[in-house]
Amino acid sequence: MTPEKIKKFRIDRFKSQEALAAALGVDQATVSRIENGAEIKGPAKILLEKLMAEPESERLAS
Repeated sequence: MTPEKIKKFRIDRFKSQEALAAALGVDQATVSRIENGAEIKGPAKILLEKLMAEPESERLAS
């Protein structure tokens, strides 16, 4: 997961940093730091990996 891939994923699926932050249970500033290269850790990392692996059609169905 590169910062560039995370940002593209966020734009494609969540649009705003605030929306992705809410999905991850973190604040918007954390998403900004991640997109700028900060290491993501803990439960937010696991959840982000799951979200990024999930096909968009499955996410929309839930």
